[in-house]
Amino acid sequence: MPLFSTTGDFVATLGGVITVNTVGGTALPIGTQYALLSYVGNRPALDLLTFATPNATYSLADPNNNTIWLVVGNPPDEFWNPDQNEAPNLLGGDGSWTATGGLAWSDDANGTNHHAWVSGGVAHFIERPGTVAVGTGTPILVSGMEFDIGPYSFTGGALTLTSAAGGPVKIDVTDASATVTMGVELAELAAGTQVEKDGPGTLELTAVSSYTGQTSISAGTLILSGATMPLQGAIDVANVAGAALAVNATQTMTFGTSNVLTSGGSRARFNIQAGTVAFNSQSPGFSGITTVSNGATLTGTGELGGTVLVQQNATLEAPLPTQPTLTAGTTSLFLQPGANLAVTLNATPPAPGTAAPIATGILSTGTNRLMVTVQGGGNLADGTYPLIDYATTYNGDPSMIDVSSVPVNNNTYHRAIAASTAGGSGTLVLAVGPDAYSYWNGVHQQPTMPPTPNGAGGPGTWNADMTNWTNPRGDATGPWAQGGYAIFATTGGAVDVDSRAAVTEFIKVAGMEFNADGYSLRPQAGTDSLVLMAFPGTNAASITVGQDAMNNPYTATIGVALQGTVGLTKNGPGTLGLTTANSYQGDTLVNEGTLEVTDAGAVPGDISISQTATWNWAVTGNQSFDGVISSIGAGGGGTFNVNAGINGSLQLTAANTFTGVTNVPQNVTLNVTGPAGSPGTAALLGTINVMRGGTLQGYGALGDVHIHTGGKYVFGVPVGNNLPPATTLTAQSLAMDDGSTFVVGADFSTNSVGMLTVANEVHLDTGTIYGQISHTKADPDLSALPIYYPVIQAPQGSTYNAAFQANGSTFEYSLKLVERAGNPGILYLEVGPAGVMELCAALPSEACGVVSSIRSLAGQEKFWALRNIRIDEAEEVLPQLSGDVYASSDAAMVAGSRYLRNATGEQVRGSLGGVSTGAGISAVSNYAAEPSPVATPFGAFEEDNGGIGVWAAGYGAWSSMDGSGVAAKMTDSVGGFFLGADAAAFGSMRFGAVAGFGQSTYKVDAHNAKGTSDDYTFGLYGGGEWGGFGVDFGTAYTWHSVSTNRSVYASTFTDHLSGSYDAGTFQVYGGLGYGFDVTDSFTLEPYADAAYINQHSDAFTETGGIAALSYQSQTMNTGFTTVGLRGAWEFDIGGYQNRLSASAGWRHGFGDLDPQAAFTFAGSDPFGVTGTPLAEDQAVLSIGWDTQFSDTVSVGVNYTGQFAGGNRSQNVTAKLNIRF
Repeated sequence: MPLFSTTGDFVATLGGVITVNTVGGTALPIGTQYALLSYVGNRPALDLLTFATPNATYSLADPNNNTIWLVVGNPPDEFWNPDQNEAPNLLGGDGSWTATGGLAWSDDANGTNHHAWVSGGVAHFIERPGTVAVGTGTPILVSGMEFDIGPYSFTGGALTLTSAAGGPVKIDVTDASATVTMGVELAELAAGTQVEKDGPGTLELTAVSSYTGQTSISAGTLILSGATMPLQGAIDVANVAGAALAVNATQTMTFGTSNVLTSGGSRARFNIQAGTVAFNSQSPGFSGITTVSNGATLTGTGELGGTVLVQQNATLEAPLPTQPTLTAGTTSLFLQPGANLAVTLNATPPAPGTAAPIATGILSTGTNRLMVTVQGGGNLADGTYPLIDYATTYNGDPSMIDVSSVPVNNNTYHRAIAASTAGGSGTLVLAVGPDAYSYWNGVHQQPTMPPTPNGAGGPGTWNADMTNWTNPRGDATGPWAQGGYAIFATTGGAVDVDSRAAVTEFIKVAGMEFNADGYSLRPQAGTDSLVLMAFPGTNAASITVGQDAMNNPYTATIGVALQGTVGLTKNGPGTLGLTTANSYQGDTLVNEGTLEVTDAGAVPGDISISQTATWNWAVTGNQSFDGVISSIGAGGGGTFNVNAGINGSLQLTAANTFTGVTNVPQNVTLNVTGPAGSPGTAALLGTINVMRGGTLQGYGALGDVHIHTGGKYVFGVPVGNNLPPATTLTAQSLAMDDGSTFVVGADFSTNSVGMLTVANEVHLDTGTIYGQISHTKADPDLSALPIYYPVIQAPQGSTYNAAFQANGSTFEYSLKLVERAGNPGILYLEVGPAGVMELCAALPSEACGVVSSIRSLAGQEKFWALRNIRIDEAEEVLPQLSGDVYASSDAAMVAGSRYLRNATGEQVRGSLGGVSTGAGISAVSNYAAEPSPVATPFGAFEEDNGGIGVWAAGYGAWSSMDGSGVAAKMTDSVGGFFLGADAAAFGSMRFGAVAGFGQSTYKVDAHNAKGTSDDYTFGLYGGGEWGGFGVDFGTAYTWHSVSTNRSVYASTFTDHLSGSYDAGTFQVYGGLGYGFDVTDSFTLEPYADAAYINQHSDAFTETGGIAALSYQSQTMNTGFTTVGLRGAWEFDIGGYQNRLSASAGWRHGFGDLDPQAAFTFAGSDPFGVTGTPLAEDQAVLSIGWDTQFSDTVSVGVNYTGQFAGGNRSQNVTAKLNIRF
């Protein structure tokens, strides 16, 4: 049935308007027809009737000429063709779109039928991109748009969206590379009109739209741009790859309560690409991924479901310190490296349990930055401030969160902490002050009972897992909080650091504080380390060592390696010791107290010292430091102590700006010299104190130099460093105390000598100052002497009135330190002719002979080091050069000849019944003749002069003789044996032969000389007895094979020399004695002995260096006479007959008692040397004991001492006698 009917004509002369209202506002289905009006008769033309609300799907029909029908059809497809082209590929482009008029549209893609816009149609944009100016006035009804190409840009008025068949108005960007910028309002024909963004391309809304329905993103990207939210309703993102909502805000774009965001799954994307999004809607139904990038900010008080990723330089912001909370990702929140977390907090911490301003599911953080705004201004008070509540778990390292910009009072320590429960949920908090510290609890992994405030301390193991850290109250424990600040208090002890248990193989720490004495941190294994993190507001970790209530500083040592990208600041009045090499990359600041290092790599970079702080360099050995040492503070200052151990040194290679006090103690050398190629670039300012036994040297610029008594300052570099003498050395001032020394480097081959330029006046006026000249291997121009070189140059007015003593003068030239008239302020080195005559006057004549021999080598470059022995060392070196060991050895051979005489004399007297000891040979000689020991003639030891006697005697001796002149004290140790046999002759006489071997060692320790001799002897002997008189006599020859080694040590050279030669000793000798019995068991015998010795040594030449000598052959002819008294006493012990014998005598020598030797260096004039002399007069004392075991076998032992002033000898001998 029609809605209206008439029985007559339907008259609408001026046209009519039809208003269509649907039930519930729903669209009429496409393809349906509705009877509107039946009539009988006539009607107006249908095109005179219009719809109150234009709709391209509505039309009128009257197929039977009696009823007007409303037909709902498909909206027409309209193709944008502003240029009215009909050829393919020429549609599209720039133009104007109005509701009526114009010919900008065609019916198809071929450009057929140019006409005006058909209201309610679907607009197609193909073939050419362009800009469309949208007209104003009559609404332009659009039921859809399709873009096959881009970019397209819309400007001007508005487009009114009308829904076909009740569905959403589809805007389809089919070209994935196309972007359509909608800069016009999208209005709606009916309330609640929805829009669907379809196609893989991009649609950007830059104007505020007024349609109120939901916007769905089925494919591609919808970008919301501008300063204001373009949409009024909800937004849904399809769960397909590539479907995304994006925001490019120019200011703060707010998602209000109506802008609920949903998605069909996790593949949906919400990209905040620019500006700030204030997300205030409750959108837990969004399960996709939200990405905040390119410096954009996500803030608000709403709930955003799914996962939120905040990328580098982007920010997650909580605008309010209290609820409502911003939920950033009900599933998870990732603050990726470089992302910012911004919060607004009250100045005082909230009550425990207060919700954080941000919430999420799983929280992950990286190297983020925390930015805090304090509500009402000011700084945060001490306490704990919640930042992000996480419902599931926490992943990350809160120590990586940069809190340096957080406003706190007095740079109070603060850090981020992830406080998780056993179930995994927890809160990321900001801890300020004591709540931020971790307190060492030692071996206690549970709170002590009662709790120990500040931790129990003491020894223990520090790793990433053990729960031996507590809070200020000591009532709760937990594991180490990475990047935290460790408090070591209560009781000191050894803390073993075990970083192997950490997930990342290290333990991170931003600071440590030692509030008890005796803490030491040491590695549990060789690879353990601590990674330093920056203390908030700085670029370095802070290590504080405190003091007790009586202001006694504590000491703490760290022996575990410190690494990281930051520096280290030493705070507190105590002493911190670093005992191992470290690799942290920042600088070191000694702000308070003392920093002591015992490893050269403990400070890996530059170091700064404050005015009240001290750096102790306590590294032994020869080390270098390449970092820059500087002072901090307005007045500069600080103390630098160089304690490098005995004979240790430290080289500073940098241009140091340190202006404090540097102390160089005994046995330590401080060398201020730059690296190879630029040695003069080093510097050390401030005051430099060189104490007794200390040395300052180098090429660099110095501050105020003070050389104390016994200290030394080296100008430039000594000989051997292959660097020229420095002539650009500078110092601000120079003070040298009595007894101090400076060393000047000199290179006469380049005519250059080190010079120090001093900025202020120098006054060296008291005491004795020693100057040492350390020169290279070259002679000055001897023909141009004297030559003057400035060594200290200071302003006019400087004075040099001290007693300067320069050493370094040689046998070729003299060196003196003098001032010169007309040259004020300058101290010169004068190189003048050698003062050899003065030298000889102070030395033994033989030493002067060595000098003359050396000077005869003038001009021979080979002997430069020999010719340039310094005069100040001549007294020590010349005797080493003299070769006195050879002359002294000749004398020792003469003295040693007595061993054979004693052995044969004892044998003859014993065989003939005279007074003879059981030991027939003396063991030791002091190079003087020795009397024969006394034998007691009693029955058991007497025999008829018959048969053959075979005997053996061993001897050993240790002797010494003081030197004289150039010869030094010599010691001699010998040992050997004789084998002999004799037989009776002529009734009262005996004759025999003897052979022997011995070894001798001669030492002259003062001259680094030693010789050894293998001695081979053969001789004939005899004797007789007539009444009380007895005689003995003999002759023998000894061949000596001699080897020597000696060393010479001088400042210019060291030489090791050896010699090998033959020598021989011939002797004839005899003795007379008269024995008489005092009692039956006691006998006395006065005696007299005489001997003549001829000793000869062959010529030879030493092997070695420039000090090798050629020895000329020599002969000694020496005689000895001895007079004395022998006695013996007989007694029985255990059935064996024994006798005790003794003797005393005086020996006199004559002939060659002073051994002479002549030597030459290679090509030199000869010189003579006298060795250690033989004693002219000498007392000889002996005592012996022998036992008769049978008629044919006896043994004996004898001691003999010889004494004559500096000559001493102690010997022991033994003898076995067998008679046949």
